[in-house]
Parts: sequence; structure tokens; C-alpha cells
Amino acid sequence: MALLDEELMPFFGNPNIQRQGARARALAAQRDVNTLPDPRTYAAISGLLGQAPDEMGFSVLNPDYEGIQRVARPAFAAGTALGIAPMMRGMNLAPRPAARAASAESQLGIVSPDVASYLKTIRNLPSDELFQQAVAGTPGARITDQGLSMRVQRGQMPDQSLMPSVRGGVFYLPEGAAQAKHYGTGKTGYGGPEKIAGETVIANPLFVKGATGGKAPEAAYDSLFGKGAYEKMRSDALKSYGGYNARPSDKISAIDSFLSKYAPELQDQAEYIAKNSKQGNQLAYALQEAAVGSAVRSAGHDAVLGYSKGKKGPFISEVFDVREMNYPDRFGTPTTIWDEYLPRK
Repeated sequence: MALLDEELMPFFGNPNIQRQGARARALAAQRDVNTLPDPRTYAAISGLLGQAPDEMGFSVLNPDYEGIQRVARPAFAAGTALGIAPMMRGMNLAPRPAARAASAESQLGIVSPDVASYLKTIRNLPSDELFQQAVAGTPGARITDQGLSMRVQRGQMPDQSLMPSVRGGVFYLPEGAAQAKHYGTGKTGYGGPEKIAGETVIANPLFVKGATGGKAPEAAYDSLFGKGAYEKMRSDALKSYGGYNARPSDKISAIDSFLSKYAPELQDQAEYIAKNSKQGNQLAYALQEAAVGSAVRSAGHDAVLGYSKGKKGPFISEVFDVREMNYPDRFGTPTTIWDEYLPRK
């Protein structure tokens, strides 16, 4: 580690910085690196991945050229000498080629069939006829040897790309779902104009009745802990608001307390969740669904599948993929998976 000087240390081993680096590399694939908002993070991650400083494209006229080089040189040396580059590639930080990143098929955050085949989740699909009917009633969904394969989509705000999900998982609709129109602007506090679509495979879903709007997570939580469990947890989540006169620090403390009980893996994100859940009932639902996601992961499931019934029969209405730590983007940057699903070496 002697090669990692004080300038570089903040970039090494920090998952938040790693995610920022992935975002910076995705942006760099689309424009001049000298215009990046965070060039040092890009230089650090690129160097660790084996790209030489003089190949990164930074101009000597860049006002931060020397600072960038102070990060890039030791990063490149460390990545080369310590074998970090292959290890970091295994962590899915490197972006796909730019030509592919612009494709409509790019699907950061969406766990692709290739990625799903690498995860350790055992295939365990529901065996009841209702599940079979729901799959048959969902365009783009089919049962394979790997699990449930289906086309999904989501709408989100552009600034959500690659950022940690406040729910510890990511919500999708079946591609082409009529409900997508309600999530296409973000004006309601949910969804956004940036559309992301692709194929995923789910091996061990928790299959429950529930349309969009929180019903499927509620049913999932009660199915794990018994009827009324969700309402009790929801009551605790609402206490995190702290009342109108609560100080911000008190609210963060209350959120931290809730997460420590219901979603400890997200406890260090209490302030982040509060900051990014200020509109309407966003905070309450963020906490409730973070608790649901944590419980579903602990039970060994990789997603919550909500189903509804229409005139033509049952169909899958919503997917809450709890494998994903970050929101997707449209550039094709690989996803970040919770440790529970990664194979042990």
C-alpha cells in the first residue's frame, strides 16, 4: 500500500467513491474528460483500472492538470503493481464501450441475464398455477432454466443515475406497462423522464398480490412476518418525521434508529435518505420499502413480484429488485450488487 499516497487514499476501497468513479467514466464515454465535474475521481478509478495518465485525455491547459496527475500517477502505479485492475474490474466498475453505452439496450442497474447467472441465488420459482398465469399474462415474460426472464422498465430523474437507492433496491414495471405513464415526469415525486429498459432474470422471487403504489411491498412484508407486521413497521417509520418542530439533527437521529432496527445495512445513509426524500410522502415510503427490501434479502429472495388481475387474467404489475444497491443509468455502466448475492471465493 506504500504506493497509495495521501492524495489517492480517499479513492481506494470506498464504495461511494467507486460509484462516483463509475459515473464519471460513463460520462467520459460521452464527452471530453476535461469538462467532467469530478475529474480526479475519474483519474483515480481509470488509473486503478490500468489506464496510463497520458492516455486519459486530460489537457495540460486544464486548470487542475497537476492535481489530476497527482491522483492519476499513483493510481496507475498501484493498479499495475498491486494487481488492483483485475480486482476492480471484477467489482463491475468499468463502463461498457461507448458505442454500446448509447444503445437502447444498455441497462445499468438492471441485473442482466449474464449477471444473474453469476449470482449465487438458487432458482426457486413459485409452483402454483397463479404464478404461471401471471407470467403468461405479462408481455416479455417467460420461464427459463435460469428463472423468470422478463423485460422491465423504469422512469427516473437524470440526477438519480448511479446514486445509491434510498430504498436499498430498485422498482421496475414490466416493459410497456400502462402504469408507466404515471411515472414518466417525476412531478408526483416518483419516477422521471429518463427511461431505462432491459431484460432481467429473477431466480427466487417473493410473489404477492399488489399493484404499484406500495401494495406489493406491504404484502411481501406481511407474508414474511405475519399480518399487521407492515403496519407496525410503518408506524415506526412515520415517527421518523419527528413532528413539525423537530430539528434536522433529531430527524436524522430518528431515521438512524429506524434503520438500525429494520435495515441496518442502510444505517449509514440516514442523512442521505432524508436529503433525497423531502417531497410529499417520499420519506415514509423510502423507509418502509428499505425495511421491506432488507427483510426480503434476509429471506433469500432476489425480488418482490407484485401481481394484479385484469379482464384477461393475472399479470405481473411491479418488480422490486432488491439485489441492486444503486439506481440505473442509460450509459450501460455495470450495476452494484448487494453482497448477499455474490458468490464466495
